[in-house]
Amino acid sequence: MNLYNIIRVFCLFLFKLYFKVEVIGKENIEKISSGVILISNHKSYLDPLLLSLYSKNKLYFMAKKELFMVPIFSQIIRKFGAFPVDREKRDVGAVLKAVDIAKEGKIVAMFPQGRRSEDIEKDIPKTGFLRIALSSRCSILPCSLYYESYFPRSRIFISYGKLVDVLKILKENEVSCGELDYKEIRSLTKNVWGNVLNLYKKQELEYRK
Repeated sequence: MNLYNIIRVFCLFLFKLYFKVEVIGKENIEKISSGVILISNHKSYLDPLLLSLYSKNKLYFMAKKELFMVPIFSQIIRKFGAFPVDREKRDVGAVLKAVDIAKEGKIVAMFPQGRRSEDIEKDIPKTGFLRIALSSRCSILPCSLYYESYFPRSRIFISYGKLVDVLKILKENEVSCGELDYKEIRSLTKNVWGNVLNLYKKQELEYRK
């Protein structure tokens, strides 16, 4: 067993010991056979690890470059599919890497809020995930994370929705990628992000039962 699998098994054991994780719509990610951009809300430092541990598919994440300054930690998160991005500027290199990874048929996971937040409904999603999906010609997989609390044996819901084919949406509206202006990109971003919001609201209702 290699280092990645050892760390993965150990972390999964700790998660199962501390939390009660429920995965909803698992078939929506397990049936994926081509490149996809996974988008999720971002509530905790645990989110990337949580998504990785409870997915049979390996996920690739953009992570702030500062996390790669600690040698051992850098090696571990790279094993889990993380690659650096400079959040202080428009990091074209990181974007192109994400596009290449998606074109290779892998899953690029992104948090469009750009930061951890407890108020998903008020946050305005960034357009980066949509631009990467259009450039790689990949569909988008909406996902929602809901933490009941952070106390022992609390429930966490991971909910996957149906794939969103943005190229199909554009085709139905007789619009090409190159014709989109910023206002249209922003509108489409909000539209796709609505799928994550809907999943999150369903999780809230489940928690209140």
